[in-house]
Amino acid sequence: MNSLEARFQSEVGKVYKSAWKLIDQETINVFGKVTDDEQAIHMDPEYAKNSLYGGIVAHGFLTASLIPGMIFKTREPWPEEQSLIIVGMENCRFRSPVYVNDSVRLVYELDKFKKHRIPNSYMTFDKGYIEIKNKSKPAVTVSWRKLQVFKG
Repeated sequence: MNSLEARFQSEVGKVYKSAWKLIDQETINVFGKVTDDEQAIHMDPEYAKNSLYGGIVAHGFLTASLIPGMIFKTREPWPEEQSLIIVGMENCRFRSPVYVNDSVRLVYELDKFKKHRIPNSYMTFDKGYIEIKNKSKPAVTVSWRKLQVFKG
């Protein structure tokens, strides 16, 4: 086992938690405009009040899209790391709605890793969830793959 593999092995199962992020109406509005998803459940308080959810909820994909930024703000790059690329998300499930003015954070861990065919690189497999502050059920559960390339 080389030094990188030993470091990866020491990281398997280590839990990372991002800072909390407030999901306010402006964030929901901007996401809705950018994605052309301006459904009333996300934008109209009167409509949302009488809906299944009883209030405005954030887009599920808005919540999931926070994951990359939360990863990069949670972990320090390794000194020998040249790049880290999220290459795919798998098993993404929206479990519970995020209401306007809820705060969320990412909780995740490295599940496994393997040497990649690109020289000096590893594919890592993470799993985690978006936690909603003061709620027991996560907003999103998901796993993803990262390609980590090292100076060589």
